[in-house]
Amino acid sequence: MKIVLKISIIILISVCVNFPQNVIFKSITTEEGLSSSDVNCLMQDKLGFIWIGTDNGLNRFDGSEFRVFRNNPSNTNSISDNSIWALFEDRNGNIWIGTKGGNLNRYSPVSEKIELIKIGDNKSASNSITAILEDSRGSIWVGTYSQGLFNYDPLSGKIKNWKFDPKIKNGLSNNYITSLLQDNRGFIWISTYNGLNRLNPEKISSGFEVFLTDNSDLKSLSNNLVWKVNQSEIINNLIWIGTANGLCTYDIEK
Repeated sequence: MKIVLKISIIILISVCVNFPQNVIFKSITTEEGLSSSDVNCLMQDKLGFIWIGTDNGLNRFDGSEFRVFRNNPSNTNSISDNSIWALFEDRNGNIWIGTKGGNLNRYSPVSEKIELIKIGDNKSASNSITAILEDSRGSIWVGTYSQGLFNYDPLSGKIKNWKFDPKIKNGLSNNYITSLLQDNRGFIWISTYNGLNRLNPEKISSGFEVFLTDNSDLKSLSNNLVWKVNQSEIINNLIWIGTANGLCTYDIEK
């Protein structure tokens, strides 16, 4: 299998070199119906719709037309905030929407209604939601800008919050969260402005394992500012880590 993969890659490279293609980019702007040119996040759902979070509303694009969702003060089923920072689709097809205002919204494609879920102190000016994840048990994890990590249980409605505290051993390394991932072994990875964290949801009381830069160790994290963490779709044991100083990989087994 590995030999076949290598041969395929060599053939692909040869074709690309010998037959160069003109890469064409198409710009989609407000002239085509996009609600704002400031795009913060996007995703494609199971039905094929492209969801685009902007600074002036949430857009759903079907390939030709936009449907825009904006806050309507007179409608409790409208989106809570027009500035969208994070998007995620759960196993049931619901779209979870994180806003700059710090509110979590859940859109049901069946009822076409939006439910507001308050997860933190809205009095804070920096509770903006930066990342959303549904784990294998259906629990929702939410990363924020300065207010740490939240966990929301849709069944019980219970909310738990972790924040950085230098006095707490094995605590969260930083309150500014940039991305979330659950790997194929069930661990939750949390990238932050200061370190990469790993949490076992089955042993939450054990706390966070924190990965930081160590100048004396060439195999440590290349930078403490971690922007993105993802799992390879080809190599099951490989985690990709994007930092402010290059790209790192982490082998789960080794």
